[in-house]
Amino acid sequence: MDVIVLKTKWGQTGLGPGILIPLANPETLGTGKWCAGPIGIIVYTKIPKLQLAALAQQFYSFGGDENRADQNFMYFQPQITKLFNKGYFLQTFPIMKLDWENKKHSIPVNLMFGKAFAKNNSMFIGPQYIVSGSNENSWSIMLNINTMFE
Repeated sequence: MDVIVLKTKWGQTGLGPGILIPLANPETLGTGKWCAGPIGIIVYTKIPKLQLAALAQQFYSFGGDENRADQNFMYFQPQITKLFNKGYFLQTFPIMKLDWENKKHSIPVNLMFGKAFAKNNSMFIGPQYIVSGSNENSWSIMLNINTMFE
């Protein structure tokens, strides 16, 4: 994903291209297809210590294993982040998959608790529940450690 972001008076907005490369191994973990499409993001930051965002990524297949199903799906990710003192935060960012080609979907809900340790270092943990679609009524625990280098 490579998005050009424009700052606005109320936050940020961006557009750009995305590409998915079929590298999954074993085959059951991936589509076996090259996919590309547009990506858009909106971030609203005018409420103190609260960030609202939405990310949409639409993908269409254009190559890959001819024995695998064509792809036409969207990842849609609404995000709400509440910031607290000393770098702590609560966040929800369910990544919904809306598969137009195969008429399938996956809609999770989640709530993460985390801490930012420095500008580019953070960690969060929390539960995720699949409300509808593939793996419906299943639970998982997400643990994420982020380190970014400039």
